[in-house]
Amino acid sequence: MGMIRDALSEGVLGRFISKTVNGARNSYDGASARRRLRSWVPTQYTTNTILAAQGPLLRSRARDALRNNPHANAACESFAD
Repeated sequence: MGMIRDALSEGVLGRFISKTVNGARNSYDGASARRRLRSWVPTQYTTNTILAAQGPLLRSRARDALRNNPHANAACESFAD
């Protein structure tokens, strides 16, 4: 069964099928470099690294939003309930 799967996905049959089924290829849209995604450069850092570097600023902005924005305050209260 493995030989058939390899032949279909990587071999001559796989190339033939990928050209005939609406130009489908074995790739992800998120990994492409098309016009929509050209300017998107995601971070390579983990959440803990970001929080260690920018945690105090993030915390102070969140607290300020709770004090000054009734929608943020209502969302926080709703989440806590």
